[in-house]
Amino acid sequence: MSAPEYVEHLMSWVQSNIDNEQMFPSRIGVPFPKTFPSLLRQLFKRLYRVYAHIYCHHYPVIVHLGLEPHLNTSFKHYVLFVDEHNLASGKDFWGPLGDLVDSMLRSD
Repeated sequence: MSAPEYVEHLMSWVQSNIDNEQMFPSRIGVPFPKTFPSLLRQLFKRLYRVYAHIYCHHYPVIVHLGLEPHLNTSFKHYVLFVDEHNLASGKDFWGPLGDLVDSMLRSD
């Protein structure tokens, strides 16, 4: 599957899960399912793949377009959220972006 197809399928899958009241209840008092933590870990792991692909294969284009501050800010928010909620599964979760993630976690 090509990267654009993967991203399209992923975003559809994410949206379908968010729209699913069984997985993401929107009413107060309705409990989240027991599988919710594992779903979130899977969701964030798959979203990470999109960031990794962009950084590893398209970063020069991002820089050329002057979009790196936006990409870096978006990714830092993602990293801080994953870190805050312990969604990374193991040290190798960050793979090729490990050094970038470490620097983001050390900075203000």
